[in-house]
Amino acid sequence: MKRILLFIGLILPFIGSAHDWEAKTTLDIAGLTKLKYHQNHLYGLQDGNKIVTIDLVSSALTTVVDAEAIEAGTILNSFDFMDDGNMIAVGNVTNKLYFFDNNGALTNSVATTCSPRTVMVDANQNIWCGGVGLEVFDALGTLQKTIKNFGSKKGEDLRSIKDLMLLKSDKFMLLDRNRGIFITDGSVDADGNLVCSKKYRNNDQYNRSLAVAESANFFMVLSQSSKVADQFGVFQFDKKMTGFEFVTKMADGVDQLKGIAGSSSEIFVSTSDNLIVWKNNSQVSTSINDEAVKAVRVYPNPADQWIHIESKEMVYNYTIHDITGCSVLEGMINARRGSVNVSSLVAGIYMIELKNNSNRVKNRLKFIKK
Repeated sequence: MKRILLFIGLILPFIGSAHDWEAKTTLDIAGLTKLKYHQNHLYGLQDGNKIVTIDLVSSALTTVVDAEAIEAGTILNSFDFMDDGNMIAVGNVTNKLYFFDNNGALTNSVATTCSPRTVMVDANQNIWCGGVGLEVFDALGTLQKTIKNFGSKKGEDLRSIKDLMLLKSDKFMLLDRNRGIFITDGSVDADGNLVCSKKYRNNDQYNRSLAVAESANFFMVLSQSSKVADQFGVFQFDKKMTGFEFVTKMADGVDQLKGIAGSSSEIFVSTSDNLIVWKNNSQVSTSINDEAVKAVRVYPNPADQWIHIESKEMVYNYTIHDITGCSVLEGMINARRGSVNVSSLVAGIYMIELKNNSNRVKNRLKFIKK
C-alpha cells in the first residue's frame, strides 16, 4: 500500500492540473492488463489468457473469456468491443482474430498474418490489428486492407506495432516500438502507406504500451518505458488534439504500469499490485443544479432495508446505479415523498437518480447500502 500511495502522489499533481481528481479507492487486485471501460463495466486481461470483469465494490473478478478453453496455448494480447457489445480478442501464438459475444461465447475466428499484438475497433466498426504491419477487417472478419509502411518516408516499415488506441471517431494513436508514437486517421497515400499527422517520439523510450482515459474535456494517454522499468510518459490532449508531454518516474517498487481506462468521471489504473480508482469530484453532479440537490433528502444513509425520499418537487421515477454505473433497481414514486426497498442490494456505494414527469434526471444523490 505504501508503494501505491507514493505512486498516487506522483501522478495526482498532473491529473489535478486538468480536473479535481482524487484517489477514491485502492483495490487489492493484481495482474490486470489492458483495461477497457465499456458500457459502464470495467474489463481487463488476466494471466494472458482470460478476459475478466471487475467488481469495484468487492474486488471480485468474473471470467468472461477463457482462451485455454478455446485453443490450448492461445495468448490474448488485446481486446476491444463492437457497438453491439461483441468482444474482439487477438491471440498472438495462433495468429488469429477471435470474435466473442458479450457472454464470452466464441462466434468466429479469422487468420491474420501480422502477428498481432493489439486490436482496435474504429468508429465505423472496422477492426484494426497491429503487429508486423496493420491489417484491417470488417465486422464479419473479412480482410479489407493491409498496410506495411509509413507514408512519410519510403521504406520505413511498420514492423513493431505494440498498441493502437482510438482517441476519437476519426483519429487513433499508434505506438510503433522502433519509430515512436503517431496520430493518424488511418488513411493511406497513393502508394498504400499509412499517413500520420503527428509524431511524438522518435526512439523506443516509451514503447511498451499505450492506454487512454477519456474525460469530459481531454484525453490522457500513458505510455510505459521498456528501457527503464519505472518510467512512463503522460500525454494530455484537448478535444482539438493540441497536446503536450509530461514525463515522470514511478515510485521505487512500483515497477509496472499495467493499464488505464476511464470515463468522464472516473479513471481506473492497474499496477503490479493494485487497481486504483480516481474520481473526478468536479463532475459528480454534472448538469444537476446544486440548489435542487439541497431540496431533496434521502435517508437513512447508510441504509439497511429502506431509503426514504423527501423532495420539494414531484418525483416520478427513480433509477439506482451501482459503482460501475450499472442500473440495479428502478421504479415509480409519483409523489414528493416515497420509500424504496433496497434490501436486495449488496453492500456498497450507490447513486440514485430522481426523474421528473418527462423522465429527465432532476437529482443524483449517493447513498451507502449496509
